[in-house]
Amino acid sequence: MKNGGAKLLSVEVEGCEVTPCILVKGQEYQITVTAESDRITTALPYSVKARVLGVDLEILSGEACDFLVNDKCPTVVGKQFTFAKGLLVSDNLPDVRL
Repeated sequence: MKNGGAKLLSVEVEGCEVTPCILVKGQEYQITVTAESDRITTALPYSVKARVLGVDLEILSGEACDFLVNDKCPTVVGKQFTFAKGLLVSDNLPDVRL
């Protein structure tokens, strides 16, 4: 989570069982993040980055409060929360062969 507010516990990418996760252009993936709140907050800005050829690229960002699963902001100190967001991998990304 950007600027604190939560301790990251896990990140899951639908269909990705091992790292590094290989994402295919034009495909959509569900990203699920579980974290624990370290303070009461009404905002949980997030940023998801992917490393492509050694360069970190921001591929998804926004406000986690808008995508909480069975919960809502403000968060409660010490409580775990989960948010889920779809990610469409842009067709405009360069082809990378591993």
